[in-house]
Amino acid sequence: MNLHDEILQITREYMGIVAESFIARRCHNSLGLENPEKIARSDLDKFARGIAQTGEVYMKAEKVREFTSKILLLKEGELKD
Repeated sequence: MNLHDEILQITREYMGIVAESFIARRCHNSLGLENPEKIARSDLDKFARGIAQTGEVYMKAEKVREFTSKILLLKEGELKD
């Protein structure tokens, strides 16, 4: 599974059917990426900060922390099912 797909899998847990559009917006607004599939592991700190900045609009702070923690685990390929 590539990084984008891993991010999508995690994001679906928290954002449901809007996961793909949420990722696209975060990639564009936080990273300046037009194509979310171009995200790199080195982008994940900034990507997670973007989630933290907007996530509380969609979910409780505790869930935002959980979400960003899972994203950050992908930096080193540490997330396990």
